[in-house]
Amino acid sequence: MEVTEVAARPPWRVRSDEAGLTLDTNGTDGSSGGSSDPVAALRALCAVHWAASGGEVVVRAGDGAAADALCALGLSAG
Repeated sequence: MEVTEVAARPPWRVRSDEAGLTLDTNGTDGSSGGSSDPVAALRALCAVHWAASGGEVVVRAGDGAAADALCALGLSAG
């Protein structure tokens, strides 16, 4: 069985506020390869959301790479 750590890793960053979660790439160029991996973005979102006890949440993109990742995951409004 493969074990996957659910945690935020560069270049993904998730900010939480009263309006929900905002995913972005922390101003990096994504050269580490993480910005093209929607599953890595999902892990980052889950880590923050689960630490806050879960429940319904609104997820927003903070930049273009995040918008692409959310779209690939089926989590975008557009």
